[in-house]
Amino acid sequence: MGAAIDAVRSLPYIEMVFYLYILDEKRRLVGVSSLRQLILNDPNRTLAEIMNPRTIKVLTNTPSTEVAYIVKHYRLLGVPVVDDMDVLVGVVTVDDVISTMEQDITEDVLKMSGSAPPEVVHQSFAKTFIMRLPWLLAALGGGVFASGVIDLFENLLEAKLALAAFIPLVMNMAGSVGTATATVAAHGLNVRVTQLRQFRQLVALFVTEIGVGLVQGCINGLMGGLTAWLLFQDRQLGQIVGLAVLFNMLFGAFFALILSLLSDKLRANPGVISGRILTTILDIIGVLIYFVIAKMVLGV
Repeated sequence: MGAAIDAVRSLPYIEMVFYLYILDEKRRLVGVSSLRQLILNDPNRTLAEIMNPRTIKVLTNTPSTEVAYIVKHYRLLGVPVVDDMDVLVGVVTVDDVISTMEQDITEDVLKMSGSAPPEVVHQSFAKTFIMRLPWLLAALGGGVFASGVIDLFENLLEAKLALAAFIPLVMNMAGSVGTATATVAAHGLNVRVTQLRQFRQLVALFVTEIGVGLVQGCINGLMGGLTAWLLFQDRQLGQIVGLAVLFNMLFGAFFALILSLLSDKLRANPGVISGRILTTILDIIGVLIYFVIAKMVLGV
């Protein structure tokens, strides 16, 4: 073990000296020892006596999100990278993880807004315009479609004009809870270690988000319904607004989870697809739910 200490001291530069990885004659990883263990133990002991053979490691094709999860979960300062033959090919430090995750988050935020990745942010006006145009047109089409849905229920608006005052409220509540759920789902689906852990995580994610959507829907629906009743002194309007907010927030959470899961299965970025498509779809369906409930309550 004394030879190992001398070898570490003789190195001209070491990026990370927190762990000492022990290899066999074929450069296969067989154990790890912390620098503290190496210094505090008797120099006459062998590395095999002080090393931990159960080494946490990753493969060369392990996704960066999974590496970040391992570093965070086990509170490591570095993770060894091995190939299919368990041969050590490198080390991922915590600084590497932070740098990579920062780049990934920046790219996702830019993509969700229809912008370019960081490395091509300063591209020409024409390329930036062409990149953003399809998503802006999709949002415009969704707005037009939502207007068409409203036009289908023109008779309801004629019977109770006050319904028009709460259309923005209903649409906004569904979009808000849907976006929040999609963000959480995107993070959860991007991190996976084993299929069993992934399944449990997925079940927990569904239970939590649907439960939160239900509770928030009840609270916001009650507040929205009371507001409508107090402003217009109309009990039926209060029922319509309250129920619409409840069902829209619940549906927003459920649909965001389904869309995120579907995009993940299609090997697309859940956060990007959910962020671009989710709001438009929820606006359309939110209006439809609102007027269907109004039709049922009013009997028109």
